Amino acid sequence: MHPAQFLLLLNLKSPSLTRQSASHNCWQWQDVAAALSMGQLSPLAIELGRAKYCEDEDSCQNLLRQMQAVVQKQARQHRWRAHKTLLPQLAKLAVYEMLSAQLCKSCRGRGVTRRGITCTDCKGQGRQPLKAAQRYHFAGIDKRNWERRWHDRYEVVYGCLCEAESQLLSHLSWQLNDGSTAK
Repeated sequence: MHPAQFLLLLNLKSPSLTRQSASHNCWQWQDVAAALSMGQLSPLAIELGRAKYCEDEDSCQNLLRQMQAVVQKQARQHRWRAHKTLLPQLAKLAVYEMLSAQLCKSCRGRGVTRRGITCTDCKGQGRQPLKAAQRYHFAGIDKRNWERRWHDRYEVVYGCLCEAESQLLSHLSWQLNDGSTAK
């Protein structure tokens, strides 16, 4: 089957290499790797694609290093005061949440309900976010400090990763669909 035909049956909110069901076809990792090599993706988006869809362990480590640099840059730019181990944990949390997210049970990973309304459980992302308690335990921060200072900061960091994923999915859509339906 031509890669463009895979894309026609694939919901871009929940691409997968491992789940095979009647409603989703899977991209082959070779197709994704080839698509990543074409065009001008950011280094963060390339590493995210290789880590998430090609299951490349080296890319997971590279993605983590790049996210640590993003967190350090944000911390300098906004003058965050933090213990030296906290910022790398924040980067690790963002990467973990992006790579291991479960599909939303309400919308089944589509981001919209059957009526075409944005899913309120996942806010249109198609995946279950970690609960606040899981986030602050993972980061090693107490609940009060998380809610007061670090939750909003984490959202900025995670937003950078979400932006890279959006860029990645748009690029893969373009490359695997021969450019005929991209925005």
